[in-house]
Amino acid sequence: MHDLGCPDIRIVKQNPITLDDPEVSDKIGMINFRSITVRAFKMPLEDRCEDFGQIAIYKGTLSEYLHAFDLDDHHHLETGDRSVFAVIPPIC
Repeated sequence: MHDLGCPDIRIVKQNPITLDDPEVSDKIGMINFRSITVRAFKMPLEDRCEDFGQIAIYKGTLSEYLHAFDLDDHHHLETGDRSVFAVIPPIC
């Protein structure tokens, strides 16, 4: 993704994929498959883990996420809540 101009990639969700066909499973061996949903951002970054003491307040403007928004698998923003994210750890 980085080579395609998206230096900031965030994993939103991961799920294992099961193989239900024993014949295929026997041929593949001990390989695990996962479905991974990502958010990729195409923007210039000096450093992927920039930390200048910024704060983030989610305003609840996405109709499907009125009360909270998960940026990725470890950044949860609640609408209007500064107390939880008064100072965000670096978003990386």
